[in-house]
Amino acid sequence: MKKKEMIETLEQARQNKLAYIEACQGNINPQVIELRNKAQGEAAAFEAVLLAMKGQSYMLKVYARGHIMV
Repeated sequence: MKKKEMIETLEQARQNKLAYIEACQGNINPQVIELRNKAQGEAAAFEAVLLAMKGQSYMLKVYARGHIMV
């Protein structure tokens, strides 16, 4: 798989997770909340990988540290 195809696949996966998160908004079922939280983590991971693949490794370092170093 070429880099361009990988980026497209990751972007699609991220969009799918964001759509799922939106569909789960407002649901108070604990199991749905757990699944939504998992999807939020996965969407954030996809975003971090996308940023790194697009050459924005600074943001990947921020994600790794958990905060912004100034």
